Amino acid sequence: MTATEKYYQAVPMNASGSLGMIDQLLEEIIKCKTLQTNNITNTDNILPNDQNTGNTNISETERDLLDICSRLNSNLCDIIVHINLLELKKVENNGDFDALSSFKRDVDHIQQKLINIGMDIAEFHRKHDDTIKRKRTDITQNERDRHREIVVKAHKMWLIYNINFLKSSIESVRRLYRLITTAK
Repeated sequence: MTATEKYYQAVPMNASGSLGMIDQLLEEIIKCKTLQTNNITNTDNILPNDQNTGNTNISETERDLLDICSRLNSNLCDIIVHINLLELKKVENNGDFDALSSFKRDVDHIQQKLINIGMDIAEFHRKHDDTIKRKRTDITQNERDRHREIVVKAHKMWLIYNINFLKSSIESVRRLYRLITTAK
């Protein structure tokens, strides 16, 4: 038996555990205080040591968002392995596997976006931390405050967009995966 055959033999023929974990992730997003869009919209507190004018710390939101992204990506990997096995069976039986291939492309797109979320957060802080901390000396205090306000609002919109992307991606994966696996 080849190493590849051993690998596929060790993989369960369904990813219901991963699907259950994805269901749980959606519940966590819905319940998590730092991922609530109203809390993000109503805060100016972006760094842990900022004066808190809202009740959510944006750096905590970033941390929670990255945690969910990492766990979702891991669960999607398990689902892809299962879809690969289903494709293999379809090929062996001369079946049509276009729906499986399309689903895999969708999952791949989601995984790429999950990776980009983390990189975008790092890039945001690399570019804007001096603005956020009001350390820029090349502009006046009023300009610093205004620039910070713009940067923080844009970042909050970006966070809300990505939280909604996570929710809709999870819903889509759940529905399509269940549809594909029941239509074997």
